[in-house]
Amino acid sequence: MFGRSFIAVAVVGTIITFSPVSAMGADIELRRTPAGSILYVNGRFEAGDDKRLIRALLETEDAVVSLNSAGGSLMVGLSMGRALRLQGVTTVVEAGQTCASACGLAWLGGSRRLLDPSAQVGFHAAYFIDDNGLAIETGSGNALVGAYLNQLGMSSEAVYYITRSSPAEMQWLAIDDAEKFGIQLKILAAPTAVDQQPSRAAAKENCQVADVRPPDAFLALRSEPSERKGRQLRRLLPGQSFEMLGEQSHEWHRVRLPDGVVGWVSWKVRRWIAC
Repeated sequence: MFGRSFIAVAVVGTIITFSPVSAMGADIELRRTPAGSILYVNGRFEAGDDKRLIRALLETEDAVVSLNSAGGSLMVGLSMGRALRLQGVTTVVEAGQTCASACGLAWLGGSRRLLDPSAQVGFHAAYFIDDNGLAIETGSGNALVGAYLNQLGMSSEAVYYITRSSPAEMQWLAIDDAEKFGIQLKILAAPTAVDQQPSRAAAKENCQVADVRPPDAFLALRSEPSERKGRQLRRLLPGQSFEMLGEQSHEWHRVRLPDGVVGWVSWKVRRWIAC
């Protein structure tokens, strides 16, 4: 029912915003089109975002939910996923977008899951931040994730796959792995002529260096998406702003500084960057 052209044509529809643009929490935006409705969820998951999404779902019939987020609150992500499954909603991660951590768990809640070939979905173990600012894996959090995944009908092998990476790492979903562990999804077809219209996936996002700590209290801007290849162009200190250009290679994102310098920064740890 929801093909590639359905996702692309959304840009011509009416926009209804369920939350103001804010530095805190996710932005939830409804776009109505002749082909149907799409709810866009963009940004970090914070307390209350699940309630706003549920309200939007109740006010919208047969909406596809498009997710683009590095994660956030685990409990919010699980709550979103349960609501999506209860409502029988289709979830999608569109071209060039990333849905990781709590977002990846919410995406799994879709009764039908769509994924663009250039998009990424990532998972890792549940964690909390200790008094020293370190991410510590939590067994109780993983138990909650496991119970949620069991409710979705996931096998024990799939549960292990989704939770096996440490908080500092990311298990990016591979198509072969999805088939191997029974994680059902549909890969969107290659773009057709109608899909060449500018879409929300191409929109730029302004971000800044956030919580980086010693011994390297900076974010390296590199010429290549690698710590070993290329060279370091700049050392970006907390507060340094930049523009996300949409191009991504695993945890590396291509960005442009205010003075026009373009390079790659790593978003391996979520607290490093705020958008």
